[in-house]
Amino acid sequence: MEVKVIKKLNPTTNVEFLFEGKDLKEAILMATPILELQGTCGKCGSDNLTLRTRLVKDGEFEYLEFACQECRAKQGFGEYKKVKGAYFLKNEWEIYVKPEGK
Repeated sequence: MEVKVIKKLNPTTNVEFLFEGKDLKEAILMATPILELQGTCGKCGSDNLTLRTRLVKDGEFEYLEFACQECRAKQGFGEYKKVKGAYFLKNEWEIYVKPEGK
């Protein structure tokens, strides 16, 4: 079963996602974090969002997140352990904190 989701990330970018699951429930589970995105930053309300992956510890860990282009807040994804490739949106938007020394 496939579910297609088209989401507006910011005023100039629409992204199309295709989710596959063994049945409708699994395909919806895979699509849920994209479906849940409100389309605005949870901190400043801007609609100028992006979707990105960050690599840390020399690529040992990958973090998937929505990020605000205005205030740099981010809303991360968590990953389900039992359904490979299925994610969920974490509840809170995190405020950007500039690293020390930069």
